Amino acid sequence: MYCKHVALCSTCEPGWRFSPHSRKCTKFFTKAVTWTEAEFHCRILGGYHLSIHGVKENKFAKEIAHDAPEIWLGIAEFGKSLKKQWSDKSAFDFKGWKNGQKPESQPGKPCTKMNTTNGEWFQSCCRKVAPYICQKDSQSRQPYHVEKMKNDIVTHKSKRDVPFEQRWRFLLRK
Repeated sequence: MYCKHVALCSTCEPGWRFSPHSRKCTKFFTKAVTWTEAEFHCRILGGYHLSIHGVKENKFAKEIAHDAPEIWLGIAEFGKSLKKQWSDKSAFDFKGWKNGQKPESQPGKPCTKMNTTNGEWFQSCCRKVAPYICQKDSQSRQPYHVEKMKNDIVTHKSKRDVPFEQRWRFLLRK
């Protein structure tokens, strides 16, 4: 048996956790701050407030922030439209609102928190304080080439040992 593939690994800086669901690095901050302070801090670190795009991501956030009763999420009403959107501008394709429905816009409550006991989202005044989670892109390591030979010995080679055309053909097959 002879097979080849190229693997690409994602890593996070020390203190950050890789989320297999979002493929991003996340970090929980226990210090309670306003929504704006949390977003500013996340931006300084090269990321944004946490955005959630599925049930598994919601559960992951709930689990890493289990020590806090509630956390800020990166969703808020921006501008005059009062339309909820993620601070990282990603798609608003998952909604974890209490009772499963987005609430009506509430004056003075344009920001959103998560109840970490049940994972449900609720609107909040942005000037209140809460812990938060930042997320940012993971760092990609150099791809490496793995060959499995007939005798089941696995060897690792640097991508520089594999001709560019061969790596490119492999990526095009995906």
